[in-house]
Amino acid sequence: MLKKNRPQLDMFDHIIFEKLVPKDHLLIKIDSIIDFSFIYDLVKDQYSPIGRGSKDPVMLVKIFLLEYLYRLSDVEVVKRIQTDIVFRWFLNL
Repeated sequence: MLKKNRPQLDMFDHIIFEKLVPKDHLLIKIDSIIDFSFIYDLVKDQYSPIGRGSKDPVMLVKIFLLEYLYRLSDVEVVKRIQTDIVFRWFLNL
């Protein structure tokens, strides 16, 4: 079952991201230029309408993009996602 990531960011989260994420950061620029929602249309036929929900395909593509841009392994990108505020913002976590 295709599942979309629906982050519930409150006002506090927005304030934190606003203060900590630089406006000229590469990931901010990428996110402002590319609308990743086209990915849902590309993959919707690959998911069954029944069953357990999947990971958000947009988030998975963004993780692959992070691995490529920063030359990270799977393990390294997971560690960075856990600690890097810009990565978390980019992934809507």
